This record gives sequence, C-alpha cells and structure tokens, in this order.
Amino acid sequence: MSKGNGASEELLVPLIRECVCSETVAHALRKMKDTISVHPEIDMAILGIVREVEPYHCLQDGSLASATLLSSPKPMAHSQFITKRFLPCTSVKIAGHSWCHLCLVEYLVWVRQDGKVQIDLDNCDEEHMARGVRFSSISNGRSY
Repeated sequence: MSKGNGASEELLVPLIRECVCSETVAHALRKMKDTISVHPEIDMAILGIVREVEPYHCLQDGSLASATLLSSPKPMAHSQFITKRFLPCTSVKIAGHSWCHLCLVEYLVWVRQDGKVQIDLDNCDEEHMARGVRFSSISNGRSY
C-alpha cells in the first residue's frame, strides 16, 4: 500500500464463487454452470474445494462437547468455546470432539476468454484457468 492523492477508482469484476465442503465438486460445478448460463457477463469464477483428513461427524448425545454447548441457555461466546489456537493441518479438537481437520484447500479460478460469450468451466487451459493449494502439508500421508 502506498499513500495516494485523490480518489481511487474502483474496479468491479462480475464474479461468482462456490465452496465445496459437504457437497460434491460435480454438484458445485453444475450450480456454477447454471449461474453462468443465466449471467453470461460473469468475468471470473472461483471454486474452493475443502478437503478434510476425516469427514465431519455430528456430536454424540451425552458427549462432553454436547454437554458443554447445552450447558448455557444462550449461545456460548466464541472466545469461551475456542480457548486456544490451532496450527494448519491439525485437528481442531474441543471438548473431546474433532470439529475439523483440514488437509488442504484447493482453489480453481476461471476467467472469461476475450471475445467469448461466457466462461467455459470445462476449459482448463493455462491462459484462462488457474489452480492453487493452501495447507498442502498432509499429516496422514493421503494425497489428493
């Protein structure tokens, strides 16, 4: 950042984004394609794919985590429930329950090609589509 003189211009890019946590990548892509077909003016599409070491499991009735959350008639404050920091790619375990254990987040980004009516999510050429990964240290040896 640097100090500027006068008003800055805003650049607004027609963009859609989708995040895959509990649905399939195919389902998220279908939703994105449906949106693009209705709004062909979209210039950029971003898909975030969240991969976990183990799938999330709901709290068990009577568990310490369940009892902790149900111990107060009003919602518990964030700082009261999460009392420590967790490193990336480690299990977030609170009150005996594993809430989340990410192994990586993959990002797919598409831009509309010059002269094209709309973004083509099936086109993965390097000029109009990019991939990136966050938290690529996989602690259990699985690869994606």
